[in-house]
Amino acid sequence: LSSVDMGPAAIVQHDITFVFDPQGEINAFLSKHPAVKENVTIVREDSPGSKQLVAYVVPMTASTGATRATVDVPALQRTLRDHLKAHLPVYMVPSHIIVRQVCT
Repeated sequence: LSSVDMGPAAIVQHDITFVFDPQGEINAFLSKHPAVKENVTIVREDSPGSKQLVAYVVPMTASTGATRATVDVPALQRTLRDHLKAHLPVYMVPSHIIVRQVCT
């Protein structure tokens, strides 16, 4: 058996390939939260060798025209971090959760 590079990590076991995609799993759990309209998670490397997971989130209230002042950003960040910690290993919880607003 041989392993084929398929992205973040690939494991070949009994002719079945399992692909581990941490960003996809993080996005899936964020999408399930009722306060999240859209999200994307990236690996950001601000300095060589210093990689961090960063989640960008558009809150559900953004679609109703709510202003930044009406979204309690620190509370939302804490809530989403707790939500992820309940479902994922700690190393998969993003270092930063950036709350963005929809531009119209």
